[in-house]
Amino acid sequence: GSSSSSSSDSAFAAPTAAPELATETSCVSDAYPVLSRRFTSAPRSIGPLLMNADEQQRREERAARFLPSAAEAHMQSTRTAPTLTAGEHVRGKSVALEKSYLRLTTLPNAEDVRPLPVLVEAFESVRRRWKQQRDYPYACEQLKAIRQDLTVQHLTHASPRARFATQVYEAHARLALDHGDEGEFAQCQSQLVPLH
Repeated sequence: GSSSSSSSDSAFAAPTAAPELATETSCVSDAYPVLSRRFTSAPRSIGPLLMNADEQQRREERAARFLPSAAEAHMQSTRTAPTLTAGEHVRGKSVALEKSYLRLTTLPNAEDVRPLPVLVEAFESVRRRWKQQRDYPYACEQLKAIRQDLTVQHLTHASPRARFATQVYEAHARLALDHGDEGEFAQCQSQLVPLH
């Protein structure tokens, strides 16, 4: 109605004229007292934040977002297992078909890495789920985790194992290309060159 058009019209109304300065010696703060208060007075405190039940709940919910997830807690609990030193080869021990991709910042723990037979099953599981659900973020994360497990175990170098690695990288490259994910495609392509 008319009330909404008048409020939208007022947003585009011409600005009001600036007040005339009283004399040549007056300053801007005389003409614009708001500016004077804003820039010359000391900052005012808004006072302490009142802690009511809603504020307490918001703070608790925010704090809970920083607690480790179940997967992170599991990963931390398995960190007590002996880790490798640089130069040693990892032989995976995990039997999980699904695994979140986490960028490695330390040497991998064998308890968190899947061996080749499990990786083959995991790859087939991702392919089956893709055919049913077409969930690209899920498939991308799972394929990245499979690629990472292949890499940390050096399963991309020996010929029979390299065939499986090639299948994984080719599948991920095709999927990334179909979804316009240039970053993932480039990563897969850079690994496919030495695999062929």
